[in-house]
Parts: sequence; structure tokens; C-alpha cells
Amino acid sequence: MRKLDRRKYLEYKYEVRAMLDDERILEEHRSNILGQVWAKGERMGVNESQSFIEQKVAELILPEDIADKISELVKKFTTKR
Repeated sequence: MRKLDRRKYLEYKYEVRAMLDDERILEEHRSNILGQVWAKGERMGVNESQSFIEQKVAELILPEDIADKISELVKKFTTKR
């Protein structure tokens, strides 16, 4: 199963926080997206994490361009466990 690599969490958090620092994303959604993407990817698998990102785009919470960047980062930090 493909999951997020725990050793990369601090790097992930730093990079995603910078991506979410965008006026198009409401402050109230930022920490939820930051935490949920990682939690789903680490515990359930990367597919669930990607689905969550797509859901937030569909709900118009996350802009498509930022969602794509976060998805690429999730792929980059994926490992097989």
C-alpha cells in the first residue's frame, strides 16, 4: 500500500503551509486541509488523500492550481508500506 512517508512530515508541512497562504483560500480551511491531507495519506493511503483534495476542489474550497501542487507534493512524499 502506498502511504505518506512520516520522515517527510516537517518538509510537507512547511511547503503546504506556503501554498495555502493564498487569499483565495479562507483562513478557516487552511489547517483542516493541511492536516487532513497528511492524516489520510499516512493512515489510509495516498488515494484517499488525493480524493480529499479533489473533494475540496469540487466544494470550491481549494483552487485547482493549488490542489495540483499539493497533489504533486503528496506523490513526491509517497512510500510503499
